[in-house]
Amino acid sequence: MWKDMLFVGIGGGIGSILRFVTSRLSARFIHHEWLFLGTFTANIVGCLLI
Repeated sequence: MWKDMLFVGIGGGIGSILRFVTSRLSARFIHHEWLFLGTFTANIVGCLLI
């Protein structure tokens, strides 16, 4: 059980870092007015990768 919790924690940490980086990159290149566009992009890319 501890091993499962460790993997979930590591996966959550990696996912949140990638979401942050994707949000920053999309804000830099797209110059969008919608605040959620970076998070939306990160979620769509993550879904496609899974």
